[in-house]
Amino acid sequence: MTLYIITVFVALCAGIAISVYTFGTGGKRKRIFQDIYFSVEETDGVGIMYTKTGEYSAVLKIENPVQKFSADTDSYYEFTRLFTALAQTLGEGYALHKQDIFVRKQFENQTDGAHEFLSSSYFRYFEGRSYTDSLCYLTITQEAKKSRLFSFDNKKWRDFLIKIRKVHDQLHDSGVQAKFLNKAEASEYVDRYFAMNFKDRIVSMTNFKADDETVSMGDKRCKVYSLVDVDYAALPSMIHPYTNIEVNNTEMPVDLVSVTDNIPDAETVVYNQVIFLPNQKRELSLLDKKKNRHASIPNPNNQMAVEDIKRV
Repeated sequence: MTLYIITVFVALCAGIAISVYTFGTGGKRKRIFQDIYFSVEETDGVGIMYTKTGEYSAVLKIENPVQKFSADTDSYYEFTRLFTALAQTLGEGYALHKQDIFVRKQFENQTDGAHEFLSSSYFRYFEGRSYTDSLCYLTITQEAKKSRLFSFDNKKWRDFLIKIRKVHDQLHDSGVQAKFLNKAEASEYVDRYFAMNFKDRIVSMTNFKADDETVSMGDKRCKVYSLVDVDYAALPSMIHPYTNIEVNNTEMPVDLVSVTDNIPDAETVVYNQVIFLPNQKRELSLLDKKKNRHASIPNPNNQMAVEDIKRV
């Protein structure tokens, strides 16, 4: 009997130890960082990234044609109209994520072999000089219905493959250089984004430490700023895609976020723009219910909300 009790007690302790090791105690504990993407696979030369919730994304590396000091307002409007056309091509259930990355680098000669005298003098003259490099990526994501146990839909998958090709063709027809990332390039892009390292040839990961203000990665600090607060009441309903600065007593149009490429003491700046296209009928129905709820209690704040919803 004693041996039986000891055996049961040892088995119970072992089970508790395994449970605590696997699931934790329910309190604060260190967690292993998990990748946001479940896997990356290649389909017809395109690296498709799958998430654990069933969404899939394709990434286009594009050459942003909008110049900072172009002084041409039409170019800013044309680029805006291009993205409006891309959003209309994709339709509801898709998300467009445009990512502009500004990296501060030091110039180095990356060509191998001997050069002529003038070429060698050129590389020596600029060797080690600081400059800002810019990269632009466009990620197209199709939303999956999370309520389903089996979220894959072959019809939606074919629609996704057709529409990303249409987006690529639209960019090409508009004179924008665009190229799909393959599996290796997409994996490298994700790793570089997690490491926030877009300048070194070899990327290495380190531990992450998050607090209320920053995310620490080794000796680097990463901080997130929101440039637009959509809940701010004084946010204008319509803006121009450019702003004017004064140069030699003359106004010159520049990009709205032209300040992002020269932030002091910043090694890498990532500017994110996300456009999500929801179901229009469902959103209009929800907005109509919200408008009626605000209109039922007449006061200045509710009246302002009703007018905003009518404009939307």
